[in-house]
Amino acid sequence: MKKQIKRFVKLLLLGMGFALVFTTCTPLEGDIDDIREKAEGGSRFTITFNSKGGSGVPKQRVKAGEPAIQPQDPTRPGWKFLNWYTDETGTDLYSFSAPVTENMVLYADWVDANLTIYIVNFNSTGGSLVGSQNVVLGQQLQPPADPFKRGNVLEGWCVDPGTLTTPYDFTLPVNAHMTLYAKWKEPLDDVPGASLAEKFNWLSNNVLSGRTYTVRVTGNEELALQDLSYPAIYTPVTINLTGITSPRTISLARSKDPKSMFLIRSGVTLSLGNNITLSGDKTTAALVAVGPGGKLVMSSNTAKITGQINDTTAGGGVSVANDGIFTMENGEISGNSAITGGGVAVATAGSFSMSGGKICGNSAITTGGGVYGAALSKTVAYIHKTGGTIAGLGDSDANEAKSGYAAYVAPYRNDPPLVKDTTSGPGHTLSTDPSEGWD
Repeated sequence: MKKQIKRFVKLLLLGMGFALVFTTCTPLEGDIDDIREKAEGGSRFTITFNSKGGSGVPKQRVKAGEPAIQPQDPTRPGWKFLNWYTDETGTDLYSFSAPVTENMVLYADWVDANLTIYIVNFNSTGGSLVGSQNVVLGQQLQPPADPFKRGNVLEGWCVDPGTLTTPYDFTLPVNAHMTLYAKWKEPLDDVPGASLAEKFNWLSNNVLSGRTYTVRVTGNEELALQDLSYPAIYTPVTINLTGITSPRTISLARSKDPKSMFLIRSGVTLSLGNNITLSGDKTTAALVAVGPGGKLVMSSNTAKITGQINDTTAGGGVSVANDGIFTMENGEISGNSAITGGGVAVATAGSFSMSGGKICGNSAITTGGGVYGAALSKTVAYIHKTGGTIAGLGDSDANEAKSGYAAYVAPYRNDPPLVKDTTSGPGHTLSTDPSEGWD
């Protein structure tokens, strides 16, 4: 009998041990969500549905910035479901096309079962999904949050599919089931946004291959680093920056670690147009950095790059990396400084072509006050000037350096450097292929 009791106690303790291990090692539902989110990357928010007496609706975990999924309508005896609202009183209609940015509770709104309800569906014509709305006979439809379609902005909702010529009037009472159709437009001539930061953010999410976009600058603004890098399937793309009405200055935003204002990546062309001045600060990089495969164009006589003090590396106004291209047709680069290449610094296999404009008043601690070219191999930086002016010795606004006031190309091994201390004016050609025009 004692043996049987001892055996029973051992089995009981063993069972309790398994239960303890299972309880402490099995993740709860919230833990599972956290594990899944870490594996998938990005934060998620919880959408809870309060059906206010209706049938239950499962909560949703939605990735930040994405829309929630409109659930199946709940049911409630003696009532008809209307819509989901962000408030308990049924005032603020929730739009299932809106991006989710926080945890939230949505509340069901119910109406008498005897009322007539019509369903309005939204066809986004290629955009993100938009949830339907239930509308009581005679009441107005509320405009939903704008859906998303890459490269487009919503122009409005129309009642006619295909032609999209008849806009819907949201002030009219609803008296039938219907479907509305989204009408889109590509804002090539005027990128949307209240500020430059918003406009470049729109571009980062919307550019399409082969398009040319115009960013209109309507006032003086500060701008932090803009990395103009887009997936290869959405390039090549051209961005025109132009000042509206009068000269506009874009200043590099102050930060603890200021860098460039623009970093131009592969497949992207940035064109500085009318009335645009890019103004720099004391930093550790060129104001405009042209990366491999990127391109910078200065095409207007009112475009200017100035004020960048780079005391760490090459290139004050502009730096051009290997396989990067800078074409200067007009404008001015002045008042910048760097270790080498106070105005422009061109890396080995980079390219700088100048047919107009002026490079003046820049300084380099060592070489190339106006323009500097690197030569880390037999391939040197490609510099070709056919017009414009690079100011040198004797000019009141000369570029300054220990050597190569106007321009300097570093030597390869025992080859002599290419030096231009005196001014290279409009009628003077300067080229590294073949070497011509140097002092």
